[in-house]
Amino acid sequence: MAKFKIAMISADEVRLPASCVENIRCFADLICGRCEDPGELVKFAGDCDILWMFGANVALRPEALDKLPQVKALFRSGSGLDALPLDYAKTHGLGVYNTPESISESVAEHAVALLFALARHIVQFDNQVHRGTWDSSGSQTRWHLSGRTLGLIGY
Repeated sequence: MAKFKIAMISADEVRLPASCVENIRCFADLICGRCEDPGELVKFAGDCDILWMFGANVALRPEALDKLPQVKALFRSGSGLDALPLDYAKTHGLGVYNTPESISESVAEHAVALLFALARHIVQFDNQVHRGTWDSSGSQTRWHLSGRTLGLIGY
């Protein structure tokens, strides 16, 4: 039975976890590279069944997909689908898939980091240092985070 072929179009293989590459190659052929324009994408993924990407890819446009008749699915590692040609995929019967939970931990970590930066005035103090206007008199508002409560509202 012939394996199907996946083209990772937004990263070289060295950027992918080795275990991920090994697992994929158990059931599919995998090629990896960064496609920067539609022509490059057509040459790179001309015989592929699935196009895989991280985030948006500037090469993934309807005119490229018109020249890739073997492609049956678009797969985006990450949460959003807004950067994919959804209308084209729908009218041409392409499956569109993503992994919304795959980055939830990173998003949560980033949100906490931004909260700490806000609470500790990191941006303001960094700007002062770079302007050479650091106020060392202690007049900046300073308070500790320990003993305080933070309420998060969201989904």
